[in-house]
Amino acid sequence: MNKKVSFFIDSMGGGGAERVISVLANELSNRGYSVDIVMWMNRDIAYNLADEVSVFYADEMPVTSFHGRVVRKTFSLWSRIRKRFYVPLLRKLNYMDYPKWNETSFYFYAKYALPYREYLKINKDCTAFGFLIRSNIALLQAAKGTGVRTVFCERNNPVRPDMPANIMKIRDRIYPRCHAAVFQTEEEREYYTKLKCDTAVIPNPIKENLPERFTGQRKHEIVNFCRLNKQKNIPLLIDAFELLQKEYPDYKLRIYGRGEEKDNLISYIKEKELESSVFFEDFATDIHEQIVDAAMFAFTSDYEGLSNSMIEAMAIGLPCVCTDCAGGGARMMIQDHVNGILVPVGDAQAVYKGMKEIIENKGLAEGLSKEASKVREQLSINKIVDQWEEII
Repeated sequence: MNKKVSFFIDSMGGGGAERVISVLANELSNRGYSVDIVMWMNRDIAYNLADEVSVFYADEMPVTSFHGRVVRKTFSLWSRIRKRFYVPLLRKLNYMDYPKWNETSFYFYAKYALPYREYLKINKDCTAFGFLIRSNIALLQAAKGTGVRTVFCERNNPVRPDMPANIMKIRDRIYPRCHAAVFQTEEEREYYTKLKCDTAVIPNPIKENLPERFTGQRKHEIVNFCRLNKQKNIPLLIDAFELLQKEYPDYKLRIYGRGEEKDNLISYIKEKELESSVFFEDFATDIHEQIVDAAMFAFTSDYEGLSNSMIEAMAIGLPCVCTDCAGGGARMMIQDHVNGILVPVGDAQAVYKGMKEIIENKGLAEGLSKEASKVREQLSINKIVDQWEEII
């Protein structure tokens, strides 16, 4: 059995894919594997990693081959030509539908695949896992001809409105090179019909040491914790809460996380004059201890793979109201009105009604809490990492 595992990802800041890598890396290291994490840039790591896990940064790795140096010089020259002549010419011709520089195959190859390739030449015996679309592309470019076993890991809905069309074209062209693929849901796997490799559907693991299910009087708080981007559709959650708050003014909405939409969301709250009842909190490593006694968890994403925040909220026994979003993760884990409430995407009225039902029906809330917490065993780290070992 190959005992070397390498994970490739953009960075290890707070996020679902990053958390999964940290869990896998630590457990595989504990099982005797040599584990490396290779990132694009030297940025802060949000999750604890075992001392035995090694970390590398592509922007600090030298490119020493003659081929690599030539490509890098060509890349530098072409980037200047593109900026000074090519793009201005296209704009003069009113041709605006061209890929941005960082959405081209050449960019991924010159910027990241070359240092990745230097790493793979030294670590040919590893199984290389790519997480997130840009790192997957660069990894598969880098691995060509090396003999390294490559596995791409889909961590989101493959049909994403926020993903540039050119990157998706590159992805669909290059992903068939892989030796295996891992998906979070069957809906994700069904998208990739051209793959001829081994595939597996492996849910995310539940992190260890989560607090036990709370059984006392819950706070009048509705919580969400996530990356604050458009995919999460937090404005919809705010709209639904606004409806609820008119009937239950003592309830608060508390949202934990960081992201590019935070300032816009704060402005949205001010527009609605909800500053005294809707609060944003920073990313917190002890988030589960802070929210375990909340009234419920509300999740309003437009699309997802399998949301870590959703399954963690279920694991600590929070009654959950979740959108049945594209990607299939919510409907894979939630049986409506058994271990959570599923509502249509984009429907603020439905989210409001789901939250209201949990508040008004204490028996339902307690039943959802008990059933939801059973995912703790279903998605235990040992069970999930056993499935990843089969891929290795």
